[in-house]
Amino acid sequence: MDTCKKFVMLLSLLFCQNLHSFAQKLPNVQQSSVRAPPNIKIDGKLTEWDGQLQAFNHATDIFYTVSNDDNNLYLAIQATKPRVIEKIIDVGITFTVNKLGKKNDDAHESVTVSYPNIDVANGQRILINAGKKVKSDIPIPIRNGQSILPDTTDRLPTRTDSLVKIANALLTARAKTIAIKGLTDISEDSISVYNENKIYVAAKFDRDGNYTYELTIPLKYLHLEKDSKKFSYNIKLPGRLVHPKVGMNTRYIYPNGQMVDVDQDLDATTDFWAEYTIVAK
Repeated sequence: MDTCKKFVMLLSLLFCQNLHSFAQKLPNVQQSSVRAPPNIKIDGKLTEWDGQLQAFNHATDIFYTVSNDDNNLYLAIQATKPRVIEKIIDVGITFTVNKLGKKNDDAHESVTVSYPNIDVANGQRILINAGKKVKSDIPIPIRNGQSILPDTTDRLPTRTDSLVKIANALLTARAKTIAIKGLTDISEDSISVYNENKIYVAAKFDRDGNYTYELTIPLKYLHLEKDSKKFSYNIKLPGRLVHPKVGMNTRYIYPNGQMVDVDQDLDATTDFWAEYTIVAK
């Protein structure tokens, strides 16, 4: 292995170690309300947050911050683990607000926003260009010296700045709708990312292959109670089996005759609930 490759591997290792250490120091859910920076911009970058978010949730393996200003509620998320990123590209992120503090995303007063929604073929193209996918955490049995399930991860291209740029262009081109539910002011169940309702969302991969997602929802759509600005919220990464798509494959192995989903981390829903109170200037 030449010196350049060794140096790149060392930098990657140090970066992963620093992220792991940072995640361990953060709370599992955000502990306090945050006033959004005055320069906040929904662009899929964490510039205004100096790259640091308020919490790292272990159920979903994401960093996140909920914040607000006088007119809007904001959500910033970053995923750094390749399998978590793959799950997000496959089925999206669902954000729910319940103004009465209920932990029920199906309650009639819950407002839900989901993004992105990408078909499987383009999702795979995005993932391939954004960075090398990792293998399943479930050990695949070896038979006659070969894995019983095909594995192509070692043949995927090495991530480069130009490939990440292609991934971001594909993400922008293919993720053009936002699914909504419970917004009584809007009759549609989906809107364009270029909507007039000022519900904005953006997502991008950075040069290290990390996925950043930003969302803003005008507070008026939440219909918060006048005497209380406190609400509950839910961040969910739905399992692929919840929203199956054409071309989505579920793989199984049968050790000792028992069926085991090889991709259970992608197929299982992970989520969490927490509370937030709108903070004034």
